[in-house]
Amino acid sequence: MAPLRGAAYVTDNRKVDTMLRKFIVGNTEAEATLQAIDVENDGRASYGALRVYYEGEGINVIDIVEADNTPDKLCYNAEKPPNNTWSSFEQRLK
Repeated sequence: MAPLRGAAYVTDNRKVDTMLRKFIVGNTEAEATLQAIDVENDGRASYGALRVYYEGEGINVIDIVEADNTPDKLCYNAEKPPNNTWSSFEQRLK
């Protein structure tokens, strides 16, 4: 593993940050995530923040909010294929 110090590290770290920021242009959630950590030219911190948001704590919060809101959104009218069969309604209740 390469050391996390020195001129090569600083150059690579800035390059990673620049590339990440180019990849997320237009994605307001990702841009807000990087604005929240308030660092520039730190690819390691930017990558870590995005990873936590999409794979870690952030995605779990989204799942919890969605689960909390599911009972309010459910409505069983009738079996009108292919969207609202009893089995799909039942799966959303679980």
